This record gives sequence, C-alpha cells and structure tokens, in this order.
Amino acid sequence: MFAGRSLSARALARFMSINATSVKFDRFGNPASVLSIESVKVDDNLAPNAVLVKMLAASISPSDLSQIRGFGPSKTGVAGNEGLGVVQKVGSNVKGLSVSDLVVPIKPGVGTWSTYAVASADALAKVPGTEDQVPLHAAGLAAPAAAIALVDSFAGLKPGDVIIQNNAASTVGQAVVIYAASKGIKTVNIMRLRDDYEDIVNHLQGYGGSVFVTDDFASTYEFPKLIADLGAPKLGLSSVGGDAGTAVLKAVGSGGSFVVYGNMARQAHTISLDSLLKGVTVQGFSLDRYLASLSPAQRASLLDGAVDLASKLLYAVESFSDFEIALKRSLEAGERKVVVTMF
Repeated sequence: MFAGRSLSARALARFMSINATSVKFDRFGNPASVLSIESVKVDDNLAPNAVLVKMLAASISPSDLSQIRGFGPSKTGVAGNEGLGVVQKVGSNVKGLSVSDLVVPIKPGVGTWSTYAVASADALAKVPGTEDQVPLHAAGLAAPAAAIALVDSFAGLKPGDVIIQNNAASTVGQAVVIYAASKGIKTVNIMRLRDDYEDIVNHLQGYGGSVFVTDDFASTYEFPKLIADLGAPKLGLSSVGGDAGTAVLKAVGSGGSFVVYGNMARQAHTISLDSLLKGVTVQGFSLDRYLASLSPAQRASLLDGAVDLASKLLYAVESFSDFEIALKRSLEAGERKVVVTMF
C-alpha cells in the first residue's frame, strides 16, 4: 500500500490518538437535557506548549452548571472547569511540568469532565500528591482558593473581626467559615433551610463557625439583635443576590467592605443609599482574575493552602461511569458539591 516504504516515527505520531470518554454539550440549556456522554479521540501529538492530562477526578460545581445554562463566559464542547489529573505527556516548550505530576486547572475551559484532556501549560498548576495516593478533595480547589483570597484580600481583617456571608452551605461558604476561624475571625453565616442543614451547621461549628441562621430569619428584626454582641461585621460576602444579598449588606458596619463574587439567585444586588452613606465599599471578585495577578510562587502557596482547606469540606463522591447519577445529585436542592472519580 505504501510502495514498500514504512512510515517514519514522526509520521506515525500524527495518527496517534487516545480513546476518551467525555461529557459534552453543543448548545446551552438545562444540563440534564443538553449534556451527552460521548467517546472521543484525543490527539496526543501535542503543540509545543500543550500538556496531555489523564483526569483522575473532577467536580460538578454550581458555576459549571450555570455556564452550561448559558450564564457568564462560556463555550460549548467538553464541560467541566475543576478537576485533578496526572500529566501523561508535555509539549516541547513546556517548563515546570513533568510526566507524573498531579495538576489542577487554574483557568476555565479545560474540559475536565473527560477521562483525558489536552490543555495549555499555563492553564495548569502542580499540586502535592501522587497518582497512587490521589487527594480527591483537590478536584475542586476553586472554592477553597476563593475563600482564602476573599478573607485575606478585603477589609484588612484581624483576629476578633467579623465576616457575614450568605450561601454559607456552599463549598466557598464552608471554606470561608473554616479558614476564617483558623485566623481567629468570627463568621455570621446565612443559609437556606435544606435537608442537611443541621449536619452542615454541626460540621462547621466543629471548625469554629460562630453564628448560623436561615435566609428567612436573616430578614427579620430579630436578626440584628442576635448578632449585636459580636460587633459590626467588617466584611460582607455575597454570592446570591436579591434579599440574601441585601441582608448581608445591611449588616456590614461603617467603613466595611461588601464583596460580590456570584449571583446564584440570578437577582440583582441592590446597593442602598444608607450603606453608601456609612462608607461601605462595594467590590466584585473574580477568582480567575485574582489568580492571573499572582506570581507563580504566590499561586503555588495559595494552592497548597487550598488543598489543605479542601480536605475539611463536605462533598459527595460518585463514579464517572455513573455520571447521570452524579449530575442528578448535583442538581438536587440541598445537595453538596459532587466529585466524580475517573479511574
């Protein structure tokens, strides 16, 4: 067929690919309707700055589901932004990453809901561990990394200061409670009433969480009385919007900071004149932008802390082979973050 000539090694490499199983979507909408599980070919003939990663675990987070629905910056294709993988091959120009390194994405769009992925080297960061002892909690480092950044970057908090936050049962919310308590900072935590409300409260109180209330109670006149003895919060964190955002903003003390890092309710954050008159600073936070601002050494330090913090959070585990079950759990009201394992 080839007139007696054999293909060179380089020519053969162009035809090499790896069979992978991926969760993909080609249009935006309800994740349960638009996602499909497909067998795909992953080309391992890498560009100079590319890295081939075997995914070991990935998380299904609210931000993933929001992007699939079409909210925020997103593109169709293989879904998933968080995960933990092991490097299989690196391009000729890749520095700082080697075969067998454990890595996590630090930029969106890697497509972690797949058994294999190819990503740009600058979209990945090395984390401690080995494939033989996989730290599954590292599959979702965005939440603990965001929590560390939120606590450390705003309002110049010191031991004894107070943070108030909504969506405290979320993975970011849990991480804020645990990390703040480790620094002697008190937290007022607003949560919606859910099936596992008491379990989460007990877990977080065990790590030093201060006050926990439901969304409904936070909107009553009794709420300010409950938290009065703690002192006025210097930092308010909101990832919900609507009434839940208003409850946090109203409680922030004079000269404090109100930081918005999400909008789970898809309702506007209303900034009152009273809050502006008492000198409350209103800011937004993006983890992607924050990570981009760090030096490699600073980013490595943040991720090391995030790995440790992630080990203290509540999450559920499912097999990637049962992805439909994992997705259903993540979509159910009251379900915590789900980590799926690939191998």
